[in-house]
This record gives sequence, C-alpha cells and structure tokens, in this order.
Amino acid sequence: MIDYYERIELAVDFMEKNLKSAVYAAEVSAAAFSSQWHFQRIFRYLTGHSMAGYLRARRLAEAACDLVLRGRKVIDVALEYQYESPEAFARAFKKNFGVNPGEARRTDELEFFAPINIRDGKYHDVYPNVAVEERVVVRKETLVRGLSNRTSMRNNQGFHDIPRFWSEFFASGHREDIADAAPPGALLGVYSDWDYEENFDLTIGPPVSAERESPGLRTICIPAGKYAVFTIPGSAPYDLVAGWKYIYATWLPNTRLERAYGVDFDWFDERFTGDASALSDIYIPLA
Repeated sequence: MIDYYERIELAVDFMEKNLKSAVYAAEVSAAAFSSQWHFQRIFRYLTGHSMAGYLRARRLAEAACDLVLRGRKVIDVALEYQYESPEAFARAFKKNFGVNPGEARRTDELEFFAPINIRDGKYHDVYPNVAVEERVVVRKETLVRGLSNRTSMRNNQGFHDIPRFWSEFFASGHREDIADAAPPGALLGVYSDWDYEENFDLTIGPPVSAERESPGLRTICIPAGKYAVFTIPGSAPYDLVAGWKYIYATWLPNTRLERAYGVDFDWFDERFTGDASALSDIYIPLA
C-alpha cells in the first residue's frame, strides 16, 4: 500500500530544506519517490495547495520573519528567497500579506504560513462524502468523439473553465452531429494530456463505435483496463468537484488500490436528471 502521507511528508521536508534554493517540481516529486504527474495532483488535493503555491507561501512567511524580526534589507531577502528582483518580491509580498515589505515592519502582526504537518488528522479525511458509492470494474476500450479544450489546475482555473466547456459543447450542436454514439444518450468528460505545469485537456462527447474524422472534433481512446468507479449524487458543479476532491484527498490515500497512469473521465447518462436525485460516475484507472 502506498503511504501518500509519508510521501507528502518527504516532499514538505525537501521544500523546507530548500526554501533558499532553486527548486523544481520534478525535484520535489523525486524526493517523494513518486512520478511528478501523479504526485502533483495528490499534493494539491491533500493539502489544498499546489506544490509551487506551497513553496511560495512558505518562502514569503520566512522572508517576513527576516524583515520584521531581524531587520534585514529587502533586496537581500528577495534574492535569498529566489526572487528575480526586489520589485518582484514586493509584488508577491503585498499580494500575500496585503502590505508591502516596508509597511510590514510597522504592522502589529502578519499571519504566518507554517509548514504543513501531514500527520495531523485533519488531512486524513479532507473531504468526507459518505454518499459516494464505489466499485471496481474491468472495462473494454472505449472511443470518445467530442469537443476538446485545454485548461489548468493552477489558481483553480479548471473549476471555472469546465462548466463553461460543457455549456459551449451543448451550444455548439456537435452532440446532434455525432450519429454513431454508442450507447446513445451517454456523454463523457475525458481528462487527458496532463503536463508538469498542471495543464490538461477536457474532451466532451459521447462514446462512439469507430474512429473517424469530424471537423472541429477530437477522438480520444480510453484504454481497456481496471477502473474504480464512484457514483456521485447531485447535479451542481460543486457536487462534482466535491466528488473529485473526495477521491483524490480521502479515498486514494486510504485505499490499498493504486492509481495507474491513464485518463480519468466523468460518465453522464439518463440518471443525470438535473435535480437533487441526479447521479453520475467518475472513473479512475487502477494498476
């Protein structure tokens, strides 16, 4: 069984030792003995921060200590904590604390961002969701043809973009153009092509019987394999987001099953009624 808490602890320890050094996501992932692609998502969902965002917040917290408690010069602190210039440091500092570095010395108190203790029990059940039902299935290869867009998990951009992508898909009329949908009525949202900057593609469309060229559309293959399936209640965007968060921040770190490299996808069919009784499925590939 993979101990994700131990791996995050290793990653946090590595970042703490390198607050004053150039650090890259690949190095943090390597320190946690995990693939960068997979570990970045686990870190985000378990801690609520991207690795880059966490490192930035910790550097600013320690920089504030150096400025306020030790009276060090802004330029020295900025360069020591890996900012390209005092100006870049001042902008980041004000965005984080609401005051510039000079004003910080005259402020009664600043909120300090302390290192995460992943052994704290609050991280072990981050998104409890007892209404989610789960099972494991073996699926044959599935082709999906649909409209594809690219977005990112950075700054939670995907949570804003994904509902818009679905609206654009329905407005485009492409659903009616895809005559070989199999089964008819089902729609999938397939998440693929993740990169190390947390960018990814969302392809929305029905499963189809064969691959063929369609102007403006992409055909994507969901490989045959073993999948964990989670049935999510509710039809609002926050219901679906809560399902994803539960899977990655609560279920996966506490299961004996291991996620495989591959695509995740949402499955919507006649059960997705648009009201409180709506149900949909999330599929996660398993090793």
